[in-house]
Amino acid sequence: MDKFLGFLGALLGSPMALTFPALIHYKLVATGRWEKLLDILIIILSIFCLVFSTALSLQAWIANE
Repeated sequence: MDKFLGFLGALLGSPMALTFPALIHYKLVATGRWEKLLDILIIILSIFCLVFSTALSLQAWIANE
């Protein structure tokens, strides 16, 4: 059960913590070039974190079976 919850946390944690707030700020609030650029950089970083943490979680899940 802990591996499954770790996988869900890795898969859903990054979007909830970083991607969605940056997307909402980009669409609703950001007006300047630097604000939009910072939002895009945060989104790219969060996608990297999502892929990296999900891959590590899957690797740990497969290795310990």
